Amino acid sequence: MPMQKLIVAVALLGLVFLGLSPAQADAKYVPTQKTLTDAVGRAILLSGIQKAEIEAVVKDNPNAEKFICTGIRLVGTSDRMNLVVRKRAKEACDYAKELNPKLSTWYQSKTTKARSYNGRVLLVLKTPAN
Repeated sequence: MPMQKLIVAVALLGLVFLGLSPAQADAKYVPTQKTLTDAVGRAILLSGIQKAEIEAVVKDNPNAEKFICTGIRLVGTSDRMNLVVRKRAKEACDYAKELNPKLSTWYQSKTTKARSYNGRVLLVLKTPAN
């Protein structure tokens, strides 16, 4: 264990001397987040409201390069629910790509303990910092 602490300390000192901080690893991008309105039941296709939300985010961030869609489900829910939220995330990213073909998109699913996020899709756009 002491050896691990030494390695971490040396690595952090190296970052400090180079003028970098761990937070600067992705500092070349400015993130923007938006959680889509909740889907009804196990619906996978985007609703009109969700499409409008994606349209607004894409329009408001014309220089965005990366678009990450994360389907969120509660910890302990079934694999079936995992597939549902992942498909919702894919639908959101596919729609964003239709609106702006230059976007690099990525979709995934993650778990949460916060009930208010269950079944929703979180959008993260990354725009180059100027």
